[in-house]
Amino acid sequence: PTANEELKMKYAVFLGDTYRSLHLEEKAMDFVNEAIKIAERTNHQSTLALCYNVMGLIHINLNKNKEAEKFFFQALKINKQLKLNKSIASNLNNLCLYPNNTPLEKVKLLEEAIQINTKLGASWSIAENYNNMGVQYLYAKDFKKALACLSISDKIAKTLNAKELISDNHRYRSWVYEAM
Repeated sequence: PTANEELKMKYAVFLGDTYRSLHLEEKAMDFVNEAIKIAERTNHQSTLALCYNVMGLIHINLNKNKEAEKFFFQALKINKQLKLNKSIASNLNNLCLYPNNTPLEKVKLLEEAIQINTKLGASWSIAENYNNMGVQYLYAKDFKKALACLSISDKIAKTLNAKELISDNHRYRSWVYEAM
């Protein structure tokens, strides 16, 4: 219903994220921008943070990492104000999805995300955090630590039978072995 602003906003952000997953970034941005307008107008902060997070992921798809980082930090700021720990951990993880010149700083962000996810009992997210930490150690050329992190992730992912995480883990391992 067009009169239900909150439903329309959530529908738009979720559609945007779905189009992002399909690599239809222009359409994804259209929906997320619509959701941002509604979230700003209605002062719906948690959804605004979600919109910024999705917009960051869209920019990663477009290899625009600096722009993505701006959106992730906007989302992180809101989620910290709202004390939404699961969302904070997600933002921290997403800040570590791409290379830059400070991989060891990103490892610290991932350590914080792992602490939060451990308290929440979020095993899937912990495995994802360790996968990303392994990649950050790869960027830092610390292959031993990269493989150690990837081993932790692999063990958790296999326990969960999380095929997507296992697949990601194998891909990242191949990157490490190639770099070695």
